[in-house]
Amino acid sequence: GESTNVDATGNFSLGTIEEALKARGYRCVNAQHPDVAEAVRRDPSSEVGYICNSHAREHWFTIRRVKGRWWDLDSKKAAPQGISDAYLAEFLERTRSQGFTIFVVRDAKSAGGGGAVELPEPLPGAYAARLYGNQHYLSAAQIEALKKAAAEKE
Repeated sequence: GESTNVDATGNFSLGTIEEALKARGYRCVNAQHPDVAEAVRRDPSSEVGYICNSHAREHWFTIRRVKGRWWDLDSKKAAPQGISDAYLAEFLERTRSQGFTIFVVRDAKSAGGGGAVELPEPLPGAYAARLYGNQHYLSAAQIEALKKAAAEKE
């Protein structure tokens, strides 16, 4: 039979995302849930990551802090896009207005909305043997090269 965990396009269910996070000690909470909404509204940059889902587009992407800088890690874009702390709230609101549900990543062990957590820093090459072609760590120079190539195609 058909899986309820992933559809034919590779779009995972919320339950699958939740289980993957739980296995690593995290959970996702809808950013509009009363347990977290005020904290996210007040200071979205105090969080460590967001997971965005659009049912209409059948697409998930993440926004997370890596080495102190926020990144839009949307695989449908030519390259990761840096986001400043000052622009993060506006970016989240624009994403929400485009029909995405936004989840904040929290510690799985905390009660209520859970506490803010630290996500591990990416380890270039650590999982190279187990990654697909679209899963990899990019240096700043590689990101700029991707952006330049995309701009030249336009």
